[in-house]
Amino acid sequence: MDTLKWSIRNSKLMQLAKHSGKRVVAFNVPAGHTCPAADKCKAFADRITGKLSRGKACEFDCYMALVECMFPNTRNAVWHNYDLLSGKSADSMAELIIKSMPKSTDIVRIHSGGDFFSRKYFKAWQIVAGELTNIIFFGYTKMLPYVIADKPHNFYLQYSWGGIFDEESIALKVPTAYVRTNPTEYVGIQTVCAGHGMGHEDYYKILAGESFVINLHSGVIASAKARKKTK
Repeated sequence: MDTLKWSIRNSKLMQLAKHSGKRVVAFNVPAGHTCPAADKCKAFADRITGKLSRGKACEFDCYMALVECMFPNTRNAVWHNYDLLSGKSADSMAELIIKSMPKSTDIVRIHSGGDFFSRKYFKAWQIVAGELTNIIFFGYTKMLPYVIADKPHNFYLQYSWGGIFDEESIALKVPTAYVRTNPTEYVGIQTVCAGHGMGHEDYYKILAGESFVINLHSGVIASAKARKKTK
């Protein structure tokens, strides 16, 4: 049986592993292509060429979409994962995820890139977390229904601002992760991951159920500036 591919080289994950003393891995699927609720960051790399495309409401490019553009190995890995999962039942997806997970894993970041592309896929992660209760599962999602859904005690999801459910998230007052694109935004909300070696901060905020701000990644800022120059 083919197995899924996991990431351990992400700098933020490595910082979290160092700070927590735990083994941290991430699981990814294609950015943008698997993000049904994305809006302001809706960008995606072509599977074959790596060329970047954007949604109509895109204000800044998804960082992981840019990574997939630049690195074919990453792009191939996320599509490999999607191909193995798509079309399967929730139970079959969960079985594959569990069998593929690296040994001695303590913490799983669900989606450094991509999102829950179907209800069955989200259900699969509910099953995985319910069976592997010794592992912490966390991540961001723009799928608000999954943020507020019942989940195992070790499964934490933070609503990610910039999607089609933003207004509803305000009404429900759910903990939210905001992306600051300029210094005047979201003043008064704590900024995390703001300095060297601080990539672990968002993890603890998510587990605590608190809102926070992350500054727009420098690579995304550079991409945005380049876009303006071509207009």
